[in-house]
Amino acid sequence: MDFKQKTLINIFGQPCTGKSTLVDKIVGSQDGIYCVDFDVVKRQLSGYYWKRDGAFTRQLTKNTLDLVVKSDKPIITLLPVPASEDEYDYYFESARAAGYKIINVMLTLGRDEHVERYKVRLESIRKNNPGLRVKTLDEFIAVLDKGFYIPQG
Repeated sequence: MDFKQKTLINIFGQPCTGKSTLVDKIVGSQDGIYCVDFDVVKRQLSGYYWKRDGAFTRQLTKNTLDLVVKSDKPIITLLPVPASEDEYDYYFESARAAGYKIINVMLTLGRDEHVERYKVRLESIRKNNPGLRVKTLDEFIAVLDKGFYIPQG
């Protein structure tokens, strides 16, 4: 895959669909791509708790993207799933203004597989990071059931 300048690839979908795994493979095989990853940003905040810190880390991720588009480098993004077209546009307004071509790639899974993957993730977190505050299984299922905005095209 050969990324050109002023191209932004937005990888999106519900949690546990393999987005980070895919992006790691792409970034590992290409030089000069800047990755703006919401999960990386939130891990930089000690004691991150999604209910308390979500808005702050979303803003910080947006600010990072706004800065990176000034570089004219190819970009790959893993952003929070937008609830609406306005929220989607909010993230990408600076990229569009800078002349970036935006390519959206959505990864999907069936609901049952999502739930099973999250159960495995929860078990791993509880074993390796017992104090980490994450969504409960019920909260995760509520997020799945809520749905999200899917950009046209």
